[in-house]
Amino acid sequence: PRMKRYGEAVNDHQVTTAREFAARGHLLAALGTEEMPEMIKALLEFTPAKRTASGATIVARVKSFLESVSRVG
Repeated sequence: PRMKRYGEAVNDHQVTTAREFAARGHLLAALGTEEMPEMIKALLEFTPAKRTASGATIVARVKSFLESVSRVG
C-alpha cells in the first residue's frame, strides 16, 4: 500500500485497508521491505479467501453516510 510517510498518499487509508483484507485472508500484505521475503515465500501456498460483496450491506453503509451528511448542514 502507498504510505503517507513516503509522500505517496495524504493518509494511511491504504495501509488500513490492506491490513483488514489481510486479516480476512483475502490478500497478503507487506507493509515494509523487511516483510517482503516472508510474503513472497507465503505466496507459494497462499489461496485467498473468497470475497463476496453484500448488496444489502453496501446500501446500508451508503444510507448511513448520506444520513450523517444531511444532518451536518
